Amino acid sequence: MANGMDIGHFLHHHESAIQTDSFARNLRPHESGQVADEFCACSIPTNRPYQGVFLVDFARFTEWPTDAFADTKSPIVIGILGADPFGRLLDQSARDESVHGRRLLVCRYRKVAEIGTCHILYISRSESGRLSATLTALKGKPVLTVSDISGGAGRGMMIEFTELRQNIRFRINPNTARTARLTLSSKLLRDAEIVDQDQK
Repeated sequence: MANGMDIGHFLHHHESAIQTDSFARNLRPHESGQVADEFCACSIPTNRPYQGVFLVDFARFTEWPTDAFADTKSPIVIGILGADPFGRLLDQSARDESVHGRRLLVCRYRKVAEIGTCHILYISRSESGRLSATLTALKGKPVLTVSDISGGAGRGMMIEFTELRQNIRFRINPNTARTARLTLSSKLLRDAEIVDQDQK
């Protein structure tokens, strides 16, 4: 287990969503104490629906500029572009959650032109062939881009899900995040593989 938020905290925090999912039987809480204010790439099975649960946690460790929101009551919008790999798990994880004093709203888009206000955008594998065009359309906008498309972080994606010994890990491109005026917590960065724009 990496340093930071352990598996027990992950399960406890998302208990209502995970208990309704058929993959839950494969998870076991870690025996160590819970650390509620830290983040790690946890030993979660690499079933793709669980990546959606991490999107909720990414919101906690990202700061957006004030002009990314219409007002103080505006929600943090988590979007999915293309085929949805998460099913109901993401909606259940986001339900009744409050992050930075804002509720979470999940939206789904078929194409990038449909995206209005969005703060975290998961780009599905179905969009692999359009990744460069999608990232160009979002360039400079305060949108945290996330995907498991291989090599995405080296092409300008901010967070790329990867696998290491059947555990979920992350590759992060902090330069792209800074260009979008996003601040990523050191607690998120410290366990990630940091990549530059030209790394593949």
